[in-house]
Amino acid sequence: MPPMHWPSPSVTRMANSANASYAGPAPAAIEGARLYAFLEGILASSAAEPAGPAEPGVVIDVQGVGYALRLGERQRLALPAAGERVRLYTHLVVREDDLSLYGFQSPQERRIFLDLLSVNGVGPKVALAVLGAQNADEVLRAIGRGQSAPLLTVKGIGRKTAERVVLELEEKARAWAGISAAGAEAGAEAEAAAAGGRFDGQSAEAVLALESLGVGSDRAAEVVARVLGEGPVVSVEELLRSALRHLHPEQRA
Repeated sequence: MPPMHWPSPSVTRMANSANASYAGPAPAAIEGARLYAFLEGILASSAAEPAGPAEPGVVIDVQGVGYALRLGERQRLALPAAGERVRLYTHLVVREDDLSLYGFQSPQERRIFLDLLSVNGVGPKVALAVLGAQNADEVLRAIGRGQSAPLLTVKGIGRKTAERVVLELEEKARAWAGISAAGAEAGAEAEAAAAGGRFDGQSAEAVLALESLGVGSDRAAEVVARVLGEGPVVSVEELLRSALRHLHPEQRA
């Protein structure tokens, strides 16, 4: 097999036109063909360099060539054991002095990553941290309801950036998640009540907890908003108990 060589800077710049985002001061998601749509091979390592501990990575052996990919922590933990076959969807980010492949469990995760990159102030590391902190469905639900609070738990995202993400991506995320307008309004009401009632982001935790119990997304947001509208709540546990009482009034004491 002939030796592999990294492309020259001029070739690197041309690769940008093949939908490899230029991650400079203002990274952008570019539509078009991708240099690598996905990679399928043997998982050789789940702690690839040069990603390092701050950016968990993997190496995939594709017919004798090892590709290093950067992944979110949640995506890395979902991988099979080393030696197993795996497929990861990819996106190539091009910098003036670096080429980095980012890996995703599904095309939907990659789509979210690209849309996050389109928001001013969100770079590849932050976009990957969003996907690594919560799964793609949770991200879509939060953004689609106009809720910025869940994004504030992600390292590198401040309040202004979170609000900008919601402002720019809410409509698109709502369509992907299948969130109704009523459900989105209920979620926004819950967040507004939390912000005005000394509550912070625990309302989002309560909504997710109800969803894990089988409550529909829209119904969970509606009930949480109703509880918050009744008065201050001191903990997420109290909020959850009150929400369950609303859902099951026959069990009230």
